Amino acid sequence: DGGVFSFGDAQYLGSAAGQSLGASISGISATWNGAGYWLVGRDGRVFGFGNAGYFGSRGGRSLHGPIVGMMSALAPPVSPPAPTLDNGHGYDISWPQCGGAYPSTDVSFAVVGVTGGKAFTANPCLADEARWSRGEGHAGGLYMNLGAPDAADTADPAFSSRTTDGHEGSCDTGDEGCKYGNFGGAAADAAWNLAAAQGLNAPMWWLDVETGNTWTSDGRLNGRIIRGAVAALRAHGVAVGLYSTGLQWQTITGGLNLGLPVWVAGAPDPESAGGWCDGRVTFNGGQVWLVQALPRRYDEDAACPPLVARTPQVFVLPPAPEVPLVVAPTVVRLAPLE
Repeated sequence: DGGVFSFGDAQYLGSAAGQSLGASISGISATWNGAGYWLVGRDGRVFGFGNAGYFGSRGGRSLHGPIVGMMSALAPPVSPPAPTLDNGHGYDISWPQCGGAYPSTDVSFAVVGVTGGKAFTANPCLADEARWSRGEGHAGGLYMNLGAPDAADTADPAFSSRTTDGHEGSCDTGDEGCKYGNFGGAAADAAWNLAAAQGLNAPMWWLDVETGNTWTSDGRLNGRIIRGAVAALRAHGVAVGLYSTGLQWQTITGGLNLGLPVWVAGAPDPESAGGWCDGRVTFNGGQVWLVQALPRRYDEDAACPPLVARTPQVFVLPPAPEVPLVVAPTVVRLAPLE
């Protein structure tokens, strides 16, 4: 069932017990220095613990027979390869997937929603979804929802403090642009704090900007909200990209040009999503980095060349394997005694 039991000087570094396994575990093997180990299932899935790096598996693929064991051995010292995606296919999940099964095949990367569908809300499954997004060698990213204040926001006792002071500074009474900018910054700070409370971060965050959320009829004010959120996230030291469509972006902002990386939605199916990387449907003057297909059971995404080339600047990646340096002992030869 994936349980691990340690005896003697063997360290316990985790187990697959309690996880949904496609098949029983059939083997275990330690890393070179005993600070980690791999488990392998009869279906070819591999689970790493401690300093056991993930290098791939046969999980989700057709096998002629079950996997019956595994082994590991010392290797000559080599530089680990530059981190990259196994392939260009991934998923995004958030609060709608709470309580359900997560994608289990063909997962190269995953982007998880921090918020619960709108600003100043929380995805109740954030910790569990983030754990899945970064497991089994996946690359993990984060996004947050953004919008203009709605009735619930303006009724919140914190609304005044969120808008009058913030990343835009202290706003004059009639300066609506300043207040909306502070609102966007406060929304980004709130999402950041939610993620930080779970020990989560990513080198790049995506802002979900779509007409399903509340926006004003003034594209300039909406643009100030977005700029405020971008500034707040950058102040935390991360890069920022935008999720939307060309039509929604035009409707919300009037065509604001920020030149930020684009995650565009609307490809007819996952098979054709990669073709949209050519920029035919970009917005805000930015390059297309991700393309989302129309939803099936899950939201599926294709990574475009600009993202693949910058994988470590976008996603949290599995730790690089520790490579042992094996040095042969020095042999001292003594002259024979006369």
